[in-house]
Amino acid sequence: MFWLLGDFAKFDRNISFRHKRHRRLIQRMRTACEIGIHPSVKSNNYEFFLHNEIERLEKIIDNRVHFARQHYLMLKLPQTYETYIEQEIKDDYTMGFADICGFRLGTAKPIKWFNLRENKQTSLTLHPFAFMDGTLNEYLKISPVEAMGKIAHLYNEVKEFGGEFSFIWHNETIGDYGIWKGWSEVFEFSINIHEHP
Repeated sequence: MFWLLGDFAKFDRNISFRHKRHRRLIQRMRTACEIGIHPSVKSNNYEFFLHNEIERLEKIIDNRVHFARQHYLMLKLPQTYETYIEQEIKDDYTMGFADICGFRLGTAKPIKWFNLRENKQTSLTLHPFAFMDGTLNEYLKISPVEAMGKIAHLYNEVKEFGGEFSFIWHNETIGDYGIWKGWSEVFEFSINIHEHP
């Protein structure tokens, strides 16, 4: 689970990290799953913002942060990943497409990032994702039933080739409200797909 703790801005609309109930929610979630940073849009241009956001999250969860996924899948290569390494981020979950399903790295398997500028493999592991909630509903405009069929197909492909089945869901999309009515079932299907034949 990734948490956006940047300051409120046009593209970074979130509850303040100073809000007590928000902090308690993050602390509760820490006991259920691993927590990573969801860097703000402006952190992609200014390294000190990323440092501050990681520091905020580490204080809240009282633990080191080693996972990240860029807000809006915004990457500036190689700078974003070089900054991750400097900040001791070990795993990135940004590699995927917003508008189509599939694997941006050409594989469903995690790989070490190769820094072309330095001509060397790094310690940063990239975890490609198969789909994002918005891809299915907002870009492809398919129904929840069609989405479950597409997810099952992707899962079977990943399973056949021994990959890692990663996907992205956002907090507002699982609420079954507005354009997301009926999509909580797709979310449940996604997280329990390993139980389906």
